[in-house]
Amino acid sequence: MHSAGGDQVWEITLGKKVGPFVLGATIADVLRVLKIVYCEDAPFEQDIEIDSREDGMKLLFNPITQLLTKIEFYTVNLVALRYHSELIFGKGLAPTFISIYQVFGPTYPGKYDSSTGVYKLQYPGACFHFPVPLKHKDLYQKDKLPMEFPVEIRILAISFKFQDGSTPAAIAMTIFEGNSVLEPEPPMPLKEINPRNRFYFEEVVIQTYKDKPLRITFSKSNRNIFLGATPQEVVSDIGPPHSTYYKYVVDNSKGTGEYFHNYPDLGINLFYTENHELSKIIFRTNIPGNAEFNTYLKCNFRLLPLADNFPVITPETKWSEIKAAMGKDAVFRPMVHDSASVSDPFPASYFYTLVPGCIFEVLQNDAIASLTVTQSLKQF
Repeated sequence: MHSAGGDQVWEITLGKKVGPFVLGATIADVLRVLKIVYCEDAPFEQDIEIDSREDGMKLLFNPITQLLTKIEFYTVNLVALRYHSELIFGKGLAPTFISIYQVFGPTYPGKYDSSTGVYKLQYPGACFHFPVPLKHKDLYQKDKLPMEFPVEIRILAISFKFQDGSTPAAIAMTIFEGNSVLEPEPPMPLKEINPRNRFYFEEVVIQTYKDKPLRITFSKSNRNIFLGATPQEVVSDIGPPHSTYYKYVVDNSKGTGEYFHNYPDLGINLFYTENHELSKIIFRTNIPGNAEFNTYLKCNFRLLPLADNFPVITPETKWSEIKAAMGKDAVFRPMVHDSASVSDPFPASYFYTLVPGCIFEVLQNDAIASLTVTQSLKQF
């Protein structure tokens, strides 16, 4: 974990970054040995959180794109923070309403949350939380301005001081992109993740046919690969792999001639036969709760309908929805995958063959961990 203790100071850029953490970064960019929090029952409905208690900071990721959308400091002054040349948080500093205004300038009136007793002052890309003592709670009426303030800045419709002359100090701060901290705009330019024109979260369309090889299309960069292609053809389209592994027979040091190319930045594995033909592709969802979480970036695949009235399948599709599309009489018997390792805290996953050539790895919460397609997958 980056530590901002000692003499290190993190720079704030509103709506962009705090220190080493840039909005729009992937989980792999920022994940360290931290506490990660996610909703196991509904993994795509709530933000993924990475919590650093030693810094009083929480990183929130969009559960679908897995991009960093908010940086929250729920305990201020554990980390020294600077905006331009001004130090606003740090040991011995009191980030008061007055000091925040002096650094960031005027803004619109904030909002008071009566359930928490917190006044939220929002700037484009940042939000500061100020506690309001109970004795001042009656100031927050719909027909009144939220606080008392000096005549010279009355036009700003914000306050520096309570009526008794006291000024509140910030207890929390959030950096986000967009105009609302409640609905941050996810930074979604499909940025290149390497010089070979690979884009993060690029939609990868899987198209099956009845009479020709399956096609994979990278929609943003307009690249195509086909099952049955040679390694040279694939590399010319999507670039060289990060690594290559060869398949060996159990209890036999002799290779089978089969091998696979690993593309962790695309979230895929490509398998080749001994005749150097692409025979199988695995698409990874990088879902929390899976043993291989954070080994790959998420592949934003889109499996087009395999038959009439069949749904499009994405990483967010539930296995139960896929089963239902096959009809109530369809029966699927899984192969259980369990590492059987004491050091592995993750539960077993289950491999289901939907149709020949189409295999889903499913977690116990009904979420898809991976999709495998082979040359035998055809439209039906």
